[in-house]
Amino acid sequence: MLHINNVTASQEGIGGTIQLFTSQQVNDTDLAAYEKISPAAKFNTEITENGFQIHSDQFSADKSYQLTLNKGIHGKIGGTLQEDYLNNISFGELEPSVSFANTSATTTVSGEKTAFSFTPRSPGEYEIRVVLAGANSYVSKAFYSYGYWGSDQTSFEVNNEGHVDIQLDKTSYYNGESVKALFKAPFDGRLLVTLETAKLISYPYVQVVNRTATIDLKLSAEAIPNAYITVTLIKPHEYPISR
Repeated sequence: MLHINNVTASQEGIGGTIQLFTSQQVNDTDLAAYEKISPAAKFNTEITENGFQIHSDQFSADKSYQLTLNKGIHGKIGGTLQEDYLNNISFGELEPSVSFANTSATTTVSGEKTAFSFTPRSPGEYEIRVVLAGANSYVSKAFYSYGYWGSDQTSFEVNNEGHVDIQLDKTSYYNGESVKALFKAPFDGRLLVTLETAKLISYPYVQVVNRTATIDLKLSAEAIPNAYITVTLIKPHEYPISR
């Protein structure tokens, strides 16, 4: 599947740019057919190495915009955006902001304590907001749902088209940091993970259990300025026993 990993909004003098980071490079050349901006503004779309960006000279710092991506956007290594994607985006003079609105749920607090359960179905950034009815302010807590979050990794959606989805905990890293990677595979097996630039840097193996696997990859100066992660999933074969 194709996932939207992160969204940023930046103001550049007149107008602004929305950058969308995807789980794989986007294949479609006519993304405008899947995009909608409300209130309406003329925009152009450019595919980038890590996703795509939407630019418009009509984006105003005084307005907030609703970005809708219709399902069906294709990735270069297979998979599509399975659900419509919705975000509220604003361009302000102090700090552009993005308000995620893909999944929301509310619960009513009665008494001193109330429990509310939520299971992330896909890795990514989440925010919990608590607000009093009728209030204009709220308290919030942000967290990143990764492979180590919770005890049931099988709750994550997996690719049913024969591809391995790769989810990273961040979009960029400094030298010496570790990349936390979550792999969602169509079946169990042994996964060869290669970290490479123009040359091979490392090639560890990890075991895929319940169709998921995780790994920490330590980055060194060899990975500067850009490095790539590729995976090969090896499925164990069952041979019949002759009698």
